Amino acid sequence: MVAILAILLGFSLKVSQHTTTFYVESVSVYSKYDSNYALTVARMIVPPDREVSMTDVRCLESQLRRSGLFDVVRAEIQITGENRRRITLYCVARRELRGFVIGRIETVGFKELDTTKLMKALSARGVRVGIPLYEFPYDPLSEKVDEAINEALSDGNTSTSNKWAWISFAPGGKRRVNLVISENPWRCLEGSLSAQHKQASNRSL
Repeated sequence: MVAILAILLGFSLKVSQHTTTFYVESVSVYSKYDSNYALTVARMIVPPDREVSMTDVRCLESQLRRSGLFDVVRAEIQITGENRRRITLYCVARRELRGFVIGRIETVGFKELDTTKLMKALSARGVRVGIPLYEFPYDPLSEKVDEAINEALSDGNTSTSNKWAWISFAPGGKRRVNLVISENPWRCLEGSLSAQHKQASNRSL
């Protein structure tokens, strides 16, 4: 059954109708894989609080393709008002996706993070290398990662830390994807999200 999810992202100040940039009013996702992942990537790249362009939309499509989860990603744009747009994402999951496992866990940023403590905290929550990709839906997975990060940063006392992460995926080999835990949301700079990802400091667990 195709999942249909839509979130209202809001809109900001109107600017000239002739500008090449715009604000994203809402994003809808059609996908057999957990649509919350595509919605989260959309919030990273085309957030409601800043102007974006078609370059950003193409970057969004590219990042979803580069996740290793989808064979086809297509974005449709609808004009909803002056300088406002609605995006509909059509994401066709890879047919063998249910057989995929987590191949590696990577962190981007979090320089003060002890990766050994993080690995232990993740494992205690069932998140480890080798588990099936479908073990946890995207939102519960994100919650477990946030809890583990805060535990690792605060020596086990989660009440003393209040960090949260952006979770994404990257190809990890045959029937594998890597879980990427980022401190900050990615933006399309210099027209290439992948270039920004490569330049970021990352560590593997």
